[in-house]
Amino acid sequence: MIKYILIFSQIIAVASCAVADPQIQAPQQDEVIAAKQQINAHKTVKNTDQIVAASNIQPVIDTKQNPELHNQTELTSDLNKKITTNKKSVISEDTSSKISHLKPYVAEYEATWKAGWFPITIEATRTLEKIGDNWKVSFEAYSSVADLSEISEFTLLEDQILPITYRYKTSGFLSKKLRKLEFNRDKNKVWLPYKETWGNYELTNSIKDHLSYQEQIRLDLINGKTELSYAVAYKGRLKQYEFSVVGETSLKTTQGNMRAIEIKQNKSKDTESTHIWLAKDYDYLIIKLQTTKSNGVSQTLKLKQAKIGNKKISGL
Repeated sequence: MIKYILIFSQIIAVASCAVADPQIQAPQQDEVIAAKQQINAHKTVKNTDQIVAASNIQPVIDTKQNPELHNQTELTSDLNKKITTNKKSVISEDTSSKISHLKPYVAEYEATWKAGWFPITIEATRTLEKIGDNWKVSFEAYSSVADLSEISEFTLLEDQILPITYRYKTSGFLSKKLRKLEFNRDKNKVWLPYKETWGNYELTNSIKDHLSYQEQIRLDLINGKTELSYAVAYKGRLKQYEFSVVGETSLKTTQGNMRAIEIKQNKSKDTESTHIWLAKDYDYLIIKLQTTKSNGVSQTLKLKQAKIGNKKISGL
């Protein structure tokens, strides 16, 4: 996110961004015999529906003459109900743990760089799509003088993003760069093809790339986290990004007021501040990002419009 603003400023500068089984006493012998006779009478049924019905036949027991047996029968019924309820609960929990909170989206942004009398604006598009069992997020900004393309492919493990590949490319009047990272989980290392070497760190599930960590922010906010910390693979080393939740606010958009969560990046230096606003009712999609420096230079990224899942969003 923050890097987008820095790239935009470069572009503009060139142009100038178990079931419990109760021990119940057996019914009296005559009652058992009668029950078996009833079940055997249905064994000759060949129709599938009748066979199912036959399997559900219960012994006819005179519980009025045997109060103790009556209590035991009720106990068995209650236990069966609890077992059925528990199974449904487990199925529900297992299913929910496999549901991804990510939804495909396309979002269009406007980036503005202001360092004097004449602010300059360019446009950019961010896309998240599902490809088979994996995901791909991309960010692209184009101008008449330079282009930027950034792509990350990743998979999900219980709402934890695991990067697969990352590519960063610039062209035009910007110095041409092509960087790629390959996350090798068999060797727990990150391969840098453009340098033909391994990253100087061990690959863990907590490490993201410069694009996928922004999607991890969204997932973490969905899951109620307030302290956001990310180790990000950058060339052959790691960068640490720290964010804190400022609170909930309301932003005025073209479709009305929109609830947003504001977060800020924690930095050791006070020469620059970065704040990000994410749509609370739209899976924490980025609405606005603003970086302000002590020298007065400001860079802003604003959402113009987006479609996430089946919902359309009008921006600022």
